[in-house]
Amino acid sequence: MAVNGKAEFDDENHMGSMEATRVSETVIPLGRTARLYALIARERRIGVIFRRGPSNVVRLIRWTLGDDRFEPGQWLKARVHELRCDLSPAGEYLCYFATSYRNPYRATATISRPTWTAISRPPYFTALALWPKGDSWGGGGLFASKVRLRLNHRPEPYHPDTEEMALADGFTLPKRFQVEPLWENAGWGEDDPIRLMRMERDGWFMLQAARGQWQSQRAPVRVINDVTEREKMRPSVGAPIFPCSRSRPWWRRAPPTICSARR
Repeated sequence: MAVNGKAEFDDENHMGSMEATRVSETVIPLGRTARLYALIARERRIGVIFRRGPSNVVRLIRWTLGDDRFEPGQWLKARVHELRCDLSPAGEYLCYFATSYRNPYRATATISRPTWTAISRPPYFTALALWPKGDSWGGGGLFASKVRLRLNHRPEPYHPDTEEMALADGFTLPKRFQVEPLWENAGWGEDDPIRLMRMERDGWFMLQAARGQWQSQRAPVRVINDVTEREKMRPSVGAPIFPCSRSRPWWRRAPPTICSARR
Protein backbone atom coordinates (compact mmCIF):
# COMPACT_ATOMS: atom_id res chain seq x y z
CA MET A 1 0.00 0.00 0.00
CA ALA A 2 1.32 3.45 -0.85
CA VAL A 3 0.68 6.08 1.82
CA ASN A 4 1.91 9.65 1.27
CA GLY A 5 4.72 8.44 -0.96
CA LYS A 6 5.74 5.63 1.38
CA ALA A 7 5.09 1.91 1.29
CA GLU A 8 4.06 0.14 4.46
CA PHE A 9 4.30 -3.56 5.28
CA ASP A 10 2.97 -5.19 8.36
CA ASP A 11 5.49 -7.57 9.69
CA GLU A 12 4.14 -10.57 9.86
CA ASN A 13 5.18 -9.72 6.37
CA HIS A 14 8.63 -8.87 7.64
CA MET A 15 9.01 -5.50 5.90
CA GLY A 16 9.05 -2.03 7.38
CA SER A 17 8.09 1.36 5.98
CA MET A 18 10.25 2.25 2.99
CA GLU A 19 10.50 4.94 0.32
CA ALA A 20 8.58 4.60 -2.93
CA THR A 21 9.94 4.50 -6.45
CA ARG A 22 8.67 6.72 -9.23
CA VAL A 23 5.23 5.64 -10.43
CA SER A 24 3.40 7.37 -13.24
CA GLU A 25 -0.35 7.91 -13.41
CA THR A 26 -0.11 8.25 -17.20
CA VAL A 27 -3.05 6.76 -19.07
CA ILE A 28 -1.88 4.84 -22.13
CA PRO A 29 -3.84 5.75 -25.32
CA LEU A 30 -6.17 3.02 -26.57
CA GLY A 31 -5.14 1.19 -29.69
CA ARG A 32 -1.54 0.67 -28.62
CA THR A 33 -0.07 -2.80 -29.03
CA ALA A 34 0.63 -4.37 -25.64
CA ARG A 35 2.86 -7.25 -24.63
CA LEU A 36 1.88 -9.49 -21.74
CA TYR A 37 4.15 -11.61 -19.56
CA ALA A 38 2.99 -13.57 -16.51
CA LEU A 39 4.68 -15.02 -13.43
CA ILE A 40 2.92 -17.54 -11.17
CA ALA A 41 3.78 -18.17 -7.52
CA ARG A 42 5.08 -21.59 -6.52
CA GLU A 43 2.90 -22.23 -3.46
CA ARG A 44 -0.37 -20.42 -4.24
CA ARG A 45 -2.53 -19.81 -7.29
CA ILE A 46 -1.46 -16.19 -7.43
CA GLY A 47 0.32 -14.50 -10.30
CA VAL A 48 1.27 -11.15 -11.78
CA ILE A 49 0.99 -9.90 -15.33
CA PHE A 50 3.30 -7.26 -16.82
CA ARG A 51 1.38 -5.23 -19.40
CA ARG A 52 4.04 -3.46 -21.49
CA GLY A 53 3.33 -0.94 -24.18
CA PRO A 54 4.77 1.43 -25.28
CA SER A 55 8.12 -0.27 -24.71
CA ASN A 56 9.21 1.77 -21.68
CA VAL A 57 5.86 1.93 -19.90
CA VAL A 58 4.54 -1.05 -17.95
CA ARG A 59 1.53 -1.77 -15.77
CA LEU A 60 1.46 -4.43 -13.07
CA ILE A 61 -1.67 -6.57 -12.70
CA ARG A 62 -2.33 -9.05 -9.90
CA TRP A 63 -3.93 -12.29 -11.08
CA THR A 64 -5.89 -14.63 -8.81
CA LEU A 65 -5.99 -17.87 -10.77
CA GLY A 66 -8.68 -19.55 -8.69
CA ASP A 67 -11.45 -17.29 -10.00
CA ASP A 68 -9.53 -15.50 -12.79
CA ARG A 69 -9.78 -12.19 -10.97
CA PHE A 70 -7.52 -9.37 -12.17
CA GLU A 71 -6.51 -6.39 -10.05
CA PRO A 72 -4.98 -3.60 -12.17
CA GLY A 73 -2.13 -1.86 -10.40
CA GLN A 74 0.43 0.87 -10.96
CA TRP A 75 2.09 2.12 -14.12
CA LEU A 76 5.87 2.54 -14.15
CA LYS A 77 7.76 4.65 -16.69
CA ALA A 78 10.70 2.31 -17.09
CA ARG A 79 11.70 -0.85 -18.91
CA VAL A 80 10.99 -3.78 -16.62
CA HIS A 81 12.97 -6.90 -17.58
CA GLU A 82 10.33 -9.54 -16.96
CA LEU A 83 12.64 -12.52 -17.44
CA ARG A 84 14.79 -11.35 -14.51
CA CYS A 85 11.82 -10.96 -12.13
CA ASP A 86 10.47 -13.38 -9.54
CA LEU A 87 7.59 -13.84 -7.11
CA SER A 88 8.01 -14.95 -3.52
CA PRO A 89 6.71 -18.50 -2.91
CA ALA A 90 3.22 -17.37 -1.87
CA GLY A 91 3.10 -14.48 -4.34
CA GLU A 92 2.93 -11.62 -1.83
CA TYR A 93 6.20 -9.99 -2.97
CA LEU A 94 7.69 -9.24 -6.38
CA CYS A 95 11.38 -8.76 -7.15
CA TYR A 96 11.82 -6.80 -10.38
CA PHE A 97 14.65 -5.26 -12.39
CA ALA A 98 14.00 -1.90 -14.09
CA THR A 99 15.92 0.35 -16.48
CA SER A 100 15.35 4.06 -17.12
CA TYR A 101 18.21 5.93 -18.78
CA ARG A 102 16.15 9.05 -19.53
CA ASN A 103 14.87 9.44 -15.99
CA PRO A 104 17.24 7.46 -13.74
CA TYR A 105 16.81 6.67 -10.08
CA ARG A 106 18.39 9.41 -7.96
CA ALA A 107 20.58 7.61 -5.45
CA THR A 108 21.72 10.97 -4.01
CA ALA A 109 21.46 14.62 -5.01
CA THR A 110 24.53 14.21 -7.25
CA ILE A 111 24.50 10.51 -8.15
CA SER A 112 21.91 8.79 -10.35
CA ARG A 113 21.59 5.16 -11.34
CA PRO A 114 19.72 4.16 -14.54
CA THR A 115 19.05 0.60 -13.38
CA TRP A 116 17.87 -0.91 -10.13
CA THR A 117 16.38 -4.02 -8.52
CA ALA A 118 13.46 -3.58 -6.13
CA ILE A 119 10.99 -5.56 -4.03
CA SER A 120 7.33 -4.53 -4.11
CA ARG A 121 3.92 -5.86 -3.16
CA PRO A 122 1.80 -6.60 -6.27
CA PRO A 123 -0.02 -5.00 -7.93
CA TYR A 124 2.23 -2.05 -7.00
CA PHE A 125 5.74 -1.14 -8.12
CA THR A 126 6.22 0.97 -4.98
CA ALA A 127 9.61 -0.14 -3.63
CA LEU A 128 9.85 -1.74 -0.21
CA ALA A 129 13.56 -2.31 -0.77
CA LEU A 130 15.73 -1.02 -3.60
CA TRP A 131 19.28 -1.73 -4.77
CA PRO A 132 20.75 0.71 -7.36
CA LYS A 133 22.90 -0.99 -9.99
CA GLY A 134 24.35 1.23 -12.72
CA ASP A 135 24.22 -0.96 -15.84
CA SER A 136 21.95 -3.55 -17.39
CA TRP A 137 24.22 -6.56 -16.91
CA GLY A 138 22.64 -8.99 -14.48
CA GLY A 139 20.02 -7.45 -12.23
CA GLY A 140 16.92 -8.91 -10.67
CA GLY A 141 16.87 -11.76 -8.20
CA LEU A 142 15.26 -15.01 -7.09
CA PHE A 143 13.38 -15.68 -3.86
CA ALA A 144 14.83 -18.72 -2.10
CA SER A 145 12.10 -18.22 0.52
CA LYS A 146 9.82 -15.46 1.77
CA VAL A 147 12.66 -13.93 3.78
CA ARG A 148 15.69 -14.83 1.63
CA LEU A 149 16.57 -13.15 -1.68
CA ARG A 150 19.36 -14.17 -4.04
CA LEU A 151 20.27 -10.84 -5.65
CA ASN A 152 21.80 -10.78 -9.14
CA HIS A 153 24.19 -7.88 -8.39
CA ARG A 154 27.98 -7.89 -8.22
CA PRO A 155 29.27 -8.48 -4.68
CA GLU A 156 32.41 -6.42 -5.40
CA PRO A 157 32.40 -2.75 -6.56
CA TYR A 158 32.55 -2.32 -10.33
CA HIS A 159 31.31 1.22 -11.05
CA PRO A 160 32.72 4.19 -9.10
CA ASP A 161 30.71 5.08 -6.01
CA THR A 162 28.49 2.02 -6.43
CA GLU A 163 28.06 -0.83 -3.98
CA GLU A 164 25.57 -2.99 -5.86
CA MET A 165 24.69 -5.14 -2.85
CA ALA A 166 23.97 -2.06 -0.71
CA LEU A 167 20.44 -0.76 -0.21
CA ALA A 168 19.65 2.72 -1.47
CA ASP A 169 19.55 5.52 1.10
CA GLY A 170 16.32 5.60 3.09
CA PHE A 171 15.62 1.87 2.81
CA THR A 172 16.00 -0.76 5.50
CA LEU A 173 15.40 -4.49 5.75
CA PRO A 174 14.01 -6.44 8.72
CA LYS A 175 16.59 -8.39 10.70
CA ARG A 176 15.41 -11.79 9.57
CA PHE A 177 15.45 -10.90 5.86
CA GLN A 178 18.61 -12.21 4.17
CA VAL A 179 20.18 -11.06 0.89
CA GLU A 180 22.99 -12.95 -0.84
CA PRO A 181 24.54 -13.03 -4.34
CA LEU A 182 22.64 -15.14 -6.86
CA TRP A 183 25.71 -17.20 -7.86
CA GLU A 184 29.48 -16.94 -8.21
CA ASN A 185 29.21 -14.61 -11.22
CA ALA A 186 26.29 -12.55 -9.92
CA GLY A 187 25.77 -9.23 -11.66
CA TRP A 188 26.72 -10.52 -15.11
CA GLY A 189 24.74 -12.10 -17.93
CA GLU A 190 21.44 -10.77 -19.21
CA ASP A 191 18.12 -12.65 -19.17
CA ASP A 192 20.16 -15.81 -18.74
CA PRO A 193 21.30 -17.47 -16.58
CA ILE A 194 18.75 -16.07 -14.11
CA ARG A 195 15.79 -17.10 -16.30
CA LEU A 196 17.07 -20.68 -16.61
CA MET A 197 17.74 -20.82 -12.85
CA ARG A 198 14.15 -19.80 -12.14
CA MET A 199 12.74 -22.35 -14.60
CA GLU A 200 14.87 -25.17 -13.18
CA ARG A 201 13.85 -24.22 -9.64
CA ASP A 202 10.19 -24.37 -10.68
CA GLY A 203 10.47 -27.88 -12.11
CA TRP A 204 11.75 -27.43 -15.66
CA PHE A 205 14.85 -29.32 -16.76
CA MET A 206 17.19 -29.12 -19.74
CA LEU A 207 16.73 -31.60 -22.57
CA GLN A 208 19.20 -30.16 -25.05
CA ALA A 209 21.52 -27.16 -24.91
CA ALA A 210 22.50 -24.90 -27.80
CA ARG A 211 26.02 -25.17 -29.18
CA GLY A 212 28.16 -22.41 -30.63
CA GLN A 213 31.67 -21.09 -30.86
CA TRP A 214 33.30 -17.74 -30.22
CA GLN A 215 35.27 -16.06 -32.99
CA SER A 216 37.10 -12.74 -33.00
CA GLN A 217 37.71 -10.91 -36.25
CA ARG A 218 39.46 -7.55 -35.98
CA ALA A 219 37.94 -5.60 -33.07
CA PRO A 220 34.45 -7.01 -32.41
CA VAL A 221 33.83 -10.39 -30.85
CA ARG A 222 31.29 -12.47 -32.74
CA VAL A 223 29.55 -15.73 -31.96
CA ILE A 224 28.90 -18.36 -34.59
CA ASN A 225 25.84 -20.40 -33.63
CA ASP A 226 24.80 -23.79 -34.90
CA VAL A 227 21.18 -22.82 -35.45
CA THR A 228 20.12 -26.45 -35.80
CA GLU A 229 20.87 -26.92 -32.11
CA ARG A 230 18.43 -25.27 -29.71
CA GLU A 231 18.04 -25.29 -25.97
CA LYS A 232 15.08 -27.45 -25.02
CA MET A 233 13.54 -27.56 -21.60
CA ARG A 234 10.46 -29.35 -20.39
CA PRO A 235 8.67 -29.31 -17.06
CA SER A 236 8.67 -32.11 -14.57
CA VAL A 237 5.41 -33.48 -13.22
CA GLY A 238 3.43 -30.78 -11.43
CA ALA A 239 5.32 -27.86 -12.93
CA PRO A 240 3.43 -25.05 -14.72
CA ILE A 241 2.80 -25.96 -18.35
CA PHE A 242 3.32 -23.23 -20.93
CA PRO A 243 5.12 -23.00 -24.28
CA CYS A 244 7.73 -20.34 -24.92
CA SER A 245 10.28 -19.70 -27.62
CA ARG A 246 12.92 -17.18 -28.58
CA SER A 247 14.96 -16.71 -31.70
CA ARG A 248 17.51 -13.90 -31.53
CA PRO A 249 21.10 -13.52 -32.76
CA TRP A 250 23.67 -14.87 -30.33
CA TRP A 251 25.63 -11.64 -30.39
CA ARG A 252 22.64 -9.72 -29.01
CA ARG A 253 21.16 -12.12 -26.49
CA ALA A 254 21.48 -15.57 -25.03
CA PRO A 255 21.19 -18.61 -27.33
CA PRO A 256 17.80 -19.21 -28.98
CA THR A 257 15.61 -21.25 -26.67
CA ILE A 258 12.71 -23.60 -27.12
CA CYS A 259 10.83 -24.72 -24.02
CA SER A 260 8.75 -27.73 -24.87
CA ALA A 261 5.50 -28.14 -22.94
CA ARG A 262 4.89 -31.82 -22.34
CA ARG A 263 3.35 -33.58 -19.37
